[in-house]
Amino acid sequence: MSVKIISRKLDPRGVSIKLADGSVVKGKINLFHDELVTQRVSDIFTKNPDPFITVFDATMEGQSCAS
Repeated sequence: MSVKIISRKLDPRGVSIKLADGSVVKGKINLFHDELVTQRVSDIFTKNPDPFITVFDATMEGQSCAS
């Protein structure tokens, strides 16, 4: 039986994401990608053919009340 060790390189960057209901999610995303050179958060959405992110170390701030 062989054992495969998976290591992930991290280049975390802080982000704030405002949702449609007014809530704000603050956390980090990883900019490291094996095939792409990403130096900015926007590069994930403009240079990556699959612009999917995972937010980690995340917190969610209160929702605004719309009336």
